[in-house]
Order: sequence, then C-alpha cells, then structure tokens
Amino acid sequence: MKRIAFPWMALALAMVTLAATGDGKKFGARDPRACPSLKEPTRGAPSAGQVKEILACQAEGLQHSGAVGDLLYLVTDVAVEIGKGRPFNPMTDSFNSIDPSQSVYPIRGTYTKWQCGVSGSIGAPAGKNCSRNDAIPMAGSCFKDTFGDWHCSICCQMGSSAKNGFPPPTGY
Repeated sequence: MKRIAFPWMALALAMVTLAATGDGKKFGARDPRACPSLKEPTRGAPSAGQVKEILACQAEGLQHSGAVGDLLYLVTDVAVEIGKGRPFNPMTDSFNSIDPSQSVYPIRGTYTKWQCGVSGSIGAPAGKNCSRNDAIPMAGSCFKDTFGDWHCSICCQMGSSAKNGFPPPTGY
C-alpha cells in the first residue's frame, strides 16, 4: 500500500505516457510513482530531481474512502528550488525523528495536484473523472532523519481553484 501524505507534494521528471498496471488502472491514469532510495545523497543537499522524487513518493497514492469511494492523488508539473542549508532549529524543525546534527534545506516551488475518482463511477464519467488544481505554491524543507533517510515536508496554499472534468494525467 502506498503512503499518502495529502496534501503534500511531488515530482515531474519527463512528460512520458505510462501504462497503469496497478493502482492507476481503474482510474484510467498512470500508477503513482514508487519511492526512490531515500539515502542519497549521503552528504550535502539533495538535487532538485531528488527532491521531486521524494515529494512524489509522499504525495501520490491511493486513498480508500467508504463515503466517496477510492480516490487517486497524483502530481505533475513540479518546479522546485533548494535553498542554502541551515542548522537544525528546535523552535521551527519539530519533525519526528529529525537528526539535529544534520542541515535543514529550505525548498519552494509550484506543482499541479490531481484527484481522480474511479473511471465510470457516479460523478466520475470516464475521461472526465479528475479534478486539477494548477500551480499550487509550496514551501517547506528537506531534512535527514536519525536513520539517514531524506524527508521533504511541504505546505501549500490550497485555495478553491480546483477544476473538475479532466481526463487523468498519464505523464509526469
């Protein structure tokens, strides 16, 4: 089962069409991206590409809901910048298992968030079963935990700019 950290964020490596064979199939969408190795880099800041992968792992996935039915969350069009590392601050960096001996890296950017209902279900006609929220601004930080794994925590302004009736995304 994929972990969802809704409404957290994610990655856009290339615009490629991907065939769904798992969680995305019943939505007519690509599958959520799998988690990359969270150990790299072992020193210094993660690259923008690595941050995008970490965020995708945290933001994409399947949510089971009895009231609404299954929902698929995906992200596309991610743009991210990484700032200069700074020391851990116990007043602002209260993340579980954060390693206080490691630098914390600020991040910011934008992304498009998708929420899809099961294709063909009530309220989710095939080919128009997704809502899209474009250019959501985000800011947060990346840090290592005490096991040496990277985590990127991002918050965004969610606003009511989601638009309904879109086909599911098939690329990143």
